[in-house]
Amino acid sequence: MATPNVWRRLKSARWVGVCLSLWALASSSGVCREWRLRVVGDLSFGRDWTPILRREGLDYPVRALGTYLSEAELTLGFLDGSLSDGGEPQPGATEPMRSAPDVAPALAAAGFDGLCIASPHIMDFGGEGFGDTQRHLETRGVAVFGAGLNDTLSRLSAVLTVGDLTVSCLGYLHGIHRAQAGQETPGANPALASALRDDIANAKRTTNVVLVFIHWGEGRGDDVDGKQRLIAEMAIDAGADAVFGLRRGTWQGAQSYAGKPICYSLGDFIRGTRSLRYGRILIPTVVFEDAVPLRVEWTPVRIDDALKPGDDPALRLQPRLLSADEAREPIEMFTDFCKTLGTSLVARTVDDRVVLDMPLASEPAR
Repeated sequence: MATPNVWRRLKSARWVGVCLSLWALASSSGVCREWRLRVVGDLSFGRDWTPILRREGLDYPVRALGTYLSEAELTLGFLDGSLSDGGEPQPGATEPMRSAPDVAPALAAAGFDGLCIASPHIMDFGGEGFGDTQRHLETRGVAVFGAGLNDTLSRLSAVLTVGDLTVSCLGYLHGIHRAQAGQETPGANPALASALRDDIANAKRTTNVVLVFIHWGEGRGDDVDGKQRLIAEMAIDAGADAVFGLRRGTWQGAQSYAGKPICYSLGDFIRGTRSLRYGRILIPTVVFEDAVPLRVEWTPVRIDDALKPGDDPALRLQPRLLSADEAREPIEMFTDFCKTLGTSLVARTVDDRVVLDMPLASEPAR
């Protein structure tokens, strides 16, 4: 323990000046800083949510998670459908997806910094629904990316900051969809190979970190197909630092490629319907050292769960962190998903929870 004399010296102006000088020297010599990026899958607030939000409060969807979302330096996700009370269902929208505008302040309060809106359902309620979505979220300080008023504007990235680092977020909708933007019509950003490479290269020249989000469309099983791997690895080769995918209704594995993470489908995070197969999943947190991703930490979370007699039906709509005992099934499932991609995971215990670490070995791209 320091003596009173030492404490007096440390408190003196001279010593404060020395400490500040040492801190400045350390900063200028390139001391690395660690920060976390947390990403969740599909956010789809259907009709079930409107009365719940009004009755229980805007924080109800994520109340059981506490500070889990907001404690990361950046928290991002995929939004399914529009946030609007206007517009009309468009022809061809067999299951129109729209959520109440009240969802926007709920997401902002939960800690979301940005959302990918390159969804097959972003245009279900036309240009009015799309415009409302942008307006409601951006007014609340939540950046949106992956869609725009035309195909050129849909390619624009959202640029976020972590300290003095800049982070570009790019969003794409893969396949051929009526929701994709045209030359003079709003919609989602098409995942065209040439455009994707150019967008990533341009973002890499002007920002420190580039994140790519790809919505693959409807689910087709747990297995990652060759087209997914080709496009995701192409994005890394073009300069992306991480790729996050979503295939609606599907949860898939992850891999490290050239030392960068690819998460093929993050599954549902909030939905208005019960999902028995994917009711318990794992959420990734990418740990960066400055602009370099070091590892991915996967945390087991309950999304929709089978209820016991007497349980409040609304509780199945509330994500919550799982204990070590509760997490065994999703951990085994995700470990199997990842094995097919050549990915090894290392389990560790944090309090009463299990976290799976996915190291990002630096290796040359294939």
